[in-house]
Amino acid sequence: MKTSIAKFSQWLTAILLGALGFSACSDLENDQPDMYGTPTMDFQTKGCVTDTENNPIQGLRVVLTEKYDSNKEATQTFTTDAEGKFTSEKVYSGVSYSGTLTITDTDGEANGGEFKEQTINLKDVKSTLDESAKDGWYWGVVTFEANATMLKQEEGNE
Repeated sequence: MKTSIAKFSQWLTAILLGALGFSACSDLENDQPDMYGTPTMDFQTKGCVTDTENNPIQGLRVVLTEKYDSNKEATQTFTTDAEGKFTSEKVYSGVSYSGTLTITDTDGEANGGEFKEQTINLKDVKSTLDESAKDGWYWGVVTFEANATMLKQEEGNE
């Protein structure tokens, strides 16, 4: 008698656990997949360089030194156009990103005179996040707006 009760309870337990296990795997309408990873973004720097009279300066060398993903470092170099504008390439990275811009006059007296070198830290400039392409862990494009006003080099001070 004890054996038949034990066998019955084992069968009952197996059937109940099996039924509960299958019911837990039902298809839910709002079931979302689990995502593992870290958020990522594109980072881009744009700006305009002018003199103290708000005239655009063409031909300045702009060097962007970027640090991202904890241990990567990259440098982009470009030249301001006729409107004094520059735009960097986008860098795809996790959320840890920092950078500095160094603006240097390399053409001497041409294009408005000789200007002092200027360094700008990107954490000190306005940034915007464009989420129009946001998808899952990709959060969008962060754009740094780094406008600069260059001061003329004083004569005799180089």
